[in-house]
Amino acid sequence: GTGSGPFTDAGVSTTVINTPGLTKKTRYRAMVTAGNCAPAYSAPVTIDIAPASVAGTITSSAMTVCPGSSVTLTLTGSSGSIQWLSDTSGTFMNIPQATTTPYATFPITKETSFRALVTNGSCASVATNFITISIAPALSGGNAIAIPSTVCKGTSTSIRLRHHTGNIQWQTDATGVFTNIPSETDTIYNTPNLTVGTRYRAILSSGNCPIAISTEAFVTVIPASVGGTATATNSTVCSGAGTTITLSGHTGSIQWQSDTSGVFKDIPGATNVTYNTGPLI
Repeated sequence: GTGSGPFTDAGVSTTVINTPGLTKKTRYRAMVTAGNCAPAYSAPVTIDIAPASVAGTITSSAMTVCPGSSVTLTLTGSSGSIQWLSDTSGTFMNIPQATTTPYATFPITKETSFRALVTNGSCASVATNFITISIAPALSGGNAIAIPSTVCKGTSTSIRLRHHTGNIQWQTDATGVFTNIPSETDTIYNTPNLTVGTRYRAILSSGNCPIAISTEAFVTVIPASVGGTATATNSTVCSGAGTTITLSGHTGSIQWQSDTSGVFKDIPGATNVTYNTGPLI
């Protein structure tokens, strides 16, 4: 009989009965007859139908992790007991004691796939989808290079980052402590006009991985050139005579020039504060 309905003859007269495939709760009993005596009935046995196993769907808290990090896997929409499996070498293997959802994985050091096997009672097990967790590349700080590395006071330069891995955040120690420069995340950073020597570096990041730091680029600031005042000992001389010209109030290296034809030209070797003209004609 099915459920609590009346019993019907199953057409089997042996001590063992192999049931057909069942789709709903069914009761069985045996009717035993000795000769012409009234039949007797065994105690009934009830076969319950367990729902089929349902795999459900896996999601992960992250798809890429730093070496040695873990993720949390969540199985939703499943029906049945869970056994998590992992694959690091081409074959899925049971993970000991991993039978609940959510499941925090072991530390992942290389690309690893995960899935779950779901079993409801004695029903056939079904496998979920699998997901693969990748390993983020190791971060590299790279080299920060200022081009040019020496500038005049009140001018700027560019800092370039080479041979790096990760997301960039430029920093400066203009205040004495390295701090982030807002919105500066490209491989090339153009500095503001500088008045003092300043260091720059980049912080490289990726997700929750430990950061990497670039080398430091130091920009030297030199005073702006100041022409000063050139004064001749004698501003009027006789033909064939010479004079001495002295430069004062200047900043920077000196190169004396002369003009005898309407165009100033360098005087070879004349680089001192004073310059003796020699005979003038």
